Parts: sequence; C-alpha cells; structure tokens
Amino acid sequence: MRKPIVSSTETKTAINEEPIKEPRGARRKRKTRQKLLNAALRLMAENGMEGVSINEITEEADVGFGSFYNHFPSKEAIYETLQEEMIGQFGDAIDAQLALIEDPAEKISVALRHTMLHANHNRDWAKFLIREGFSIQAMSSGLGSRLARDVSQGMISGRFRKYDPEIQVLSIGATTLAWMSIQLQSPTANDEKNFGERLVQSSLINLGIAEDEASQISQVPLPAAIEDDSL
Repeated sequence: MRKPIVSSTETKTAINEEPIKEPRGARRKRKTRQKLLNAALRLMAENGMEGVSINEITEEADVGFGSFYNHFPSKEAIYETLQEEMIGQFGDAIDAQLALIEDPAEKISVALRHTMLHANHNRDWAKFLIREGFSIQAMSSGLGSRLARDVSQGMISGRFRKYDPEIQVLSIGATTLAWMSIQLQSPTANDEKNFGERLVQSSLINLGIAEDEASQISQVPLPAAIEDDSL
C-alpha cells in the first residue's frame, strides 16, 4: 500500500532484486521537501493557506528561504501538493480496500471509520481536512468526491434509498467533520460516547438501511489498517 507523501530511500533492480541506495544528494533533497511539507501542514492546518507566508514555512521547517523554490514555485503550489499527496493518496489507500468489498453499505462504513481513525492519529491532518471542508477541490477530487461516488453507486444498485444524493453526501461529510472537531477538543470523546460507531450507524440509516443492520455493519471488523506514518 502506498504511504502518503513519504517515499522509500531504497529501490530494487528488476534483475537481481538487490536494494540500490538512494544517492546522498537525492536523499537530502527529498528530506528537505518533506520538512517543508510537514511545516506547511502544521501551519496551514492552524491558519489556512492565506494566513501563512513562505518565510514562516521555511522558518518552521528550519531550512533556507531559497530552498523553498527548489521544490515549490509558490505557496499555492505547496498547498495543492498537500491536498494531492496527503488527502488524495489516503483516498487511494481507502479505495484499494473498498475494491475488495461488494456491499455499498459496508463500503461507506469502512471509508468513514478509517477516515476517523486516521484523523484521530493525525491531528494536523484532521485540522487540515476540517479547513478544507466542502471546498471545490474536496468535492471535485478529494474525499468528498469519493463519498459522492459510493453513495451514488449504492443508490443505483438499490442498496440505498434514492433520495437526494447530494444532500446525503453533505450530511455525512458535515457530521464527519463535526466529529473530528469534537475529537480534537476531547481525544477521549469517542471512547466515552462511541461517536464513530454512532456516526456510521446514523449515516447508513439515513441512506435507508434498517437500524439493526446498520448497527451490525458499523461494528464489522475493519480490513487491515491504513498506515498512519504520513505527515
């Protein structure tokens, strides 16, 4: 499974499968890029793209100001990279799991639960996602678009009731972001009130799944965990 943003320091040859060590210059360049992305995530998660300057990013990353332009042409470019690599690749990892699941209701359950778990272990990721919210980017190519796809497919197959898919997606997305916000403020909230399972169950009921079945699906063991060692 592909890890968000972080790349391996070694590759293998097609002939003898012997590891080839990454050249020092390439390794140093990759590490600098990673530092910049980590710093941009921390700052933009708190203040948004508009509230952060390139100088603040390089200061936070502890690299020279000029080094920024060796990797990104602008502040907007590093922001777009965060969206693509941090959110997009996480979505790809979820899609790889959903490809093995046939039931649309279970797809929704797995996607939501893994997203909430990932947010619980990656606070800056969660803050960034909350800020991203229902932006054009999120709804056209981010996690929002994937949720819309799964809801639509469930309705087409007859598994979900055919009722205003756009509102259903907005409702599920808004509830998930609200849960993340609560979790950030109180890390034990889910343990105390079981928000995650309740969120999934409520979402499935709204999609037309019977209450008892929705409860069962919300508790089905998850596939192998999405790796959390991203930003």
